[in-house]
Amino acid sequence: METSFQLKEEEKKVEEFYSPPEKSFSAAFSLANNIRFTMGPVEVLKIGEISTTSLNIRREVQLGFAVRTALLTLWGAVAEQPLIAVGQTYKVMCIRATNDFNCQRSYNSTMSTKFEPVSVEEEDVEALLHFEGVVNSVSFENKLVEVGEGLLTVSNAHLGELYPPQSVQCWTIH
Repeated sequence: METSFQLKEEEKKVEEFYSPPEKSFSAAFSLANNIRFTMGPVEVLKIGEISTTSLNIRREVQLGFAVRTALLTLWGAVAEQPLIAVGQTYKVMCIRATNDFNCQRSYNSTMSTKFEPVSVEEEDVEALLHFEGVVNSVSFENKLVEVGEGLLTVSNAHLGELYPPQSVQCWTIH
């Protein structure tokens, strides 16, 4: 008995809304603002205190993976009941990329943000950090490296390690 079926276009949109595409911590750094996605694995490094304003409640959570960090701002009911612990690893579902803040990537929660605990072995971490490919271009001004068809964001320190200042020749094309 055949039980496969195709989702209608509207059903696909609803499914993508509640189960957005999953991105690794490093891939999420190059997403455009307001893209809704799931990120993981990430480690919770610090959980801030609740801040209450006349309009809303928020809490900042410092996330990390390997040597990178990012700031996740939890809003409303998600901020009141984060149900997460420092030092634990999670997949964070249904968040949005937002502007960088204090030179680190930032994200906002949505009403449907959830934290799903995951276990990560050391071999898995090394596999996620390793990438191969040909560097097509580098933007020192925007701190972007184009590898294959993807853009990766890097810090000034990483650019300095990858491309020491004395080894780089810059050309301007007019």
